[in-house]
Amino acid sequence: MKCFYINLEAAASRRQSIENSFANFKTQEFSLERFPAVDIAFVTEHKIEGGLSGVEKACFLSHRSVLRKNLEQGDHVWILEDDQIFSPHTFDLVGNFLNIKAATLEWDIMYTDVGISTVGTMCDLFKLRRDLMARKALECLNLARLPFFGATSYIINGKSVRKISDLIGEAPLNIPYDLLLRKFIYEGKLNGHVTFPFLTTDSDEAINSSIQKSEFAQTDLLWSLFRKMTWLDGDNFNPTTVLNEIWSGLDMKSQLYGVLWAAMADPGFKAK
Repeated sequence: MKCFYINLEAAASRRQSIENSFANFKTQEFSLERFPAVDIAFVTEHKIEGGLSGVEKACFLSHRSVLRKNLEQGDHVWILEDDQIFSPHTFDLVGNFLNIKAATLEWDIMYTDVGISTVGTMCDLFKLRRDLMARKALECLNLARLPFFGATSYIINGKSVRKISDLIGEAPLNIPYDLLLRKFIYEGKLNGHVTFPFLTTDSDEAINSSIQKSEFAQTDLLWSLFRKMTWLDGDNFNPTTVLNEIWSGLDMKSQLYGVLWAAMADPGFKAK
């Protein structure tokens, strides 16, 4: 299966990161190809319409261009952003899904990683991951029932490439690409799922880029950390230092609730 990663020419370190991770763990049935990302200069020059920011428009157009490149192929296509990395088991498990599970599942798009935006769902997924890891099992969760965001890594069914391209269409760019796909999934126009535990995750560069001077910097960082902690290889990721820094900045009431929720998530907690 062809895998395309979207990458700006100037983002050499991200390019190196994803290519190294892919080369370390890929199996023969997968190939990786760089897709040059649309940049803000293109958006400005072509006066792309819509209410999105220049960066969001460029991202949208990049993903749409990959789709259109594959309209006539008829094969599944894996689209990634350049801040993703893989685990030693990613490709075997994706291959197993495509060869076995996919035949029994109605799907248009299968994400290998998403962001989760609510604490309750995070807690549920944390507990589910613990159970699945103990059984060495993988599930495909229906995204129509999850509060998710992101389109950093997803596989499109070869039969659905044109369907998704047509849904996206030529409308002015007013909704971010990932949220537009989510809208179609929530409305039942697309059958979307996610592998869990996640089979890909954010690279260190993605997490570092979340630490920026904006009012949502800590939100982005926390969401990114959760994705990395709950992916397939998350037990080998140690976020202690950054979480301790976050903890020290919380007010006492928040810390107390944190202990309460942590105790209920602990394996020793007995639910009634």
